[in-house]
Amino acid sequence: MDGLRFVPLGERPDLIRTTVGWHLAEFDLGGDAAFWLAARSEEAQPGGIPSAWIAFVDELPVGSVSLTVRNMDTHPELTPWLAALYVHASFRGQGIGTALVRRCEDEARSAGADRIYLYTERARARELYRRLGWAVRSSELYEGELVWVMERDLGGEPPSVNAVG
Repeated sequence: MDGLRFVPLGERPDLIRTTVGWHLAEFDLGGDAAFWLAARSEEAQPGGIPSAWIAFVDELPVGSVSLTVRNMDTHPELTPWLAALYVHASFRGQGIGTALVRRCEDEARSAGADRIYLYTERARARELYRRLGWAVRSSELYEGELVWVMERDLGGEPPSVNAVG
């Protein structure tokens, strides 16, 4: 997509509240906004683990993704995690989600990870991740919902895909 670029959240801490607002509106996260603001603030790093990126189309913030140390307390042995992938509804279907996933994978690889994990409760998201080379590791109840825990081997280059995110 023309005009698409990524900026580390650490370079734009003014957008922490915006990204938390996106997630509170889109997902049933539970907890209060202060908890999520603190968690997102920890990801406001220039890179490495943890970190997060904002996707911009021209000068408009349209999505984000995070790379976290842990994301499921039931799997403390797994690290790192892709988390909090979000693309604003009016920009979905244009490859932004795919590009954000690849950005997160690249950062994990640069940080020395050979595998990365995520979980999702949404079947549509699961299918996107599958097209991007992710495999289902398990399905389980987590925080009262059925989720798919997925993983991706980061050895080698990402597969060529025609998926849109």
